[in-house]
Amino acid sequence: MINILAVYSIIHNFMQISPNNRITNFIKTDIMSERNLNKLMNALLIASSLAIFAGALAKIQHYPYGNLLLWYGFISQFVFSSIEISRQNQIIKKLKEGKIVE
Repeated sequence: MINILAVYSIIHNFMQISPNNRITNFIKTDIMSERNLNKLMNALLIASSLAIFAGALAKIQHYPYGNLLLWYGFISQFVFSSIEISRQNQIIKKLKEGKIVE
């Protein structure tokens, strides 16, 4: 079994390598506006939640691959949540510096 803390530390270290966060810079381009990016992230988080729910039901009913679906849901939820938290931290940082005026 993979140690969850080890996976978390690897992802956390990867996201902290550069000050401009590689993952969100990769996702955020001129083509995708902030509004569309928010919609995409919400859709991905909802899909991950549905995978967790479907996997839990399949596991309760003892269907094949229920455990696999459940873990795919957990892992994708963790990854997408980490990206979303990183995006929100960047927004908070910009607000504190006064770069964003709303």
